[in-house]
Amino acid sequence: MTSKTRKEKNPVDISAIFADGRLIDEAVAEGVTMAFRRHKAAGVPAYVWENGKVVEIPAHELPDRVEPILTPRKGR
Repeated sequence: MTSKTRKEKNPVDISAIFADGRLIDEAVAEGVTMAFRRHKAAGVPAYVWENGKVVEIPAHELPDRVEPILTPRKGR
């Protein structure tokens, strides 16, 4: 039995992932959701960039889930 590299087992077309962008948007949204949950649990505010300014969001106002913002891309 020969061992296979990860690439051989599960070929991934990274160009297609970047071109489409949905997986990236979903991963970013999940990361923000996890960060907001940690901030909320610790009772500390989070800071976001909104309309060219840094905005503080108090811990009690942080959403439980952040949905992906589907950024328009070519071919989408």
